[in-house]
Amino acid sequence: SAAERALLALSFTLAMHEVSGFDAPLFIDTPIARASGENRANFAQTLAEVSKGKQLILTFTPDEYSEAIASVFDSIAASYTRLVLGSDERSVEAIRG
Repeated sequence: SAAERALLALSFTLAMHEVSGFDAPLFIDTPIARASGENRANFAQTLAEVSKGKQLILTFTPDEYSEAIASVFDSIAASYTRLVLGSDERSVEAIRG
């Protein structure tokens, strides 16, 4: 499944960081968009565990950041910023939470 491939890619990336000594943050766009149901919750928990040893920058769509996912990340996130399209539809406003 797509979620399994994403988890495998995350595992390979973390392994490459470890063996190379490259300890940069990871930026992951829509990390759980392709997962559903129990897999979505499990992937969120996995990312929460990874964040204990590596800085993660995660971007979520509004649908993806459901209450269940928010309950995993809201308590551990160092910062939270919501991007909202301006009324002119030409600018983006950052709302810090």
